[in-house]
Amino acid sequence: MVFFLTHAHNAKLEFASTRFVDLRLRVPLRVPPVFLSAIYNKPQLLLLLLRHGATIDERQIGARADDWDLNMLLRHLTRILWASLGTDTEDSSWDTTVVSSTLHDVWQCLRFLLRVIKQIQMGELEFSLMNFDPGGLTVTSSSHEFIRSVSERGIVPKLKCRYLEPSELKHLCRLVVRDSLNLKWNLPYGIFSLPLPKILQRYVNLSED
Repeated sequence: MVFFLTHAHNAKLEFASTRFVDLRLRVPLRVPPVFLSAIYNKPQLLLLLLRHGATIDERQIGARADDWDLNMLLRHLTRILWASLGTDTEDSSWDTTVVSSTLHDVWQCLRFLLRVIKQIQMGELEFSLMNFDPGGLTVTSSSHEFIRSVSERGIVPKLKCRYLEPSELKHLCRLVVRDSLNLKWNLPYGIFSLPLPKILQRYVNLSED
């Protein structure tokens, strides 16, 4: 995949004004590879595509109204995280070394996506989180409460920053730098020629939250 992405970028390859990194590979789902990698819990592939400038916040030309978009994807991952953590969001322990591989992958996918999101519009992640008990279906929490909980407990700390609070200036600067490089087909390798300290180069290259 790295071989093809690198050569496509070097050749500035586009198909009907769509870059190679954004081409839909599976027609039935009508989503680009970056969405498929998150839907199927492939965090390392997701990170690779994001580093190469994959588009996540714009619908492609010809997309239908019911196609997946970024907010649908975020709601999908949030619900999975909720279902895995259970209803006791305040007291349940979180250790990435002992959680299931599936949950760990979902957690990583959500973190990686938040590294390239400028801000999530208020209301887009508002939905009820429910849990079955012997007495029937019970509403146990709202997504707002869950997002705040997993953020404050350090599980997905940037989720609150992207949704409930303004994004930090450092993050916004990262996105501006990446957008500028991407316009010139210089992601990700152009990052390492910038006159920046190594730690900031890693940050711009999405190695840190």
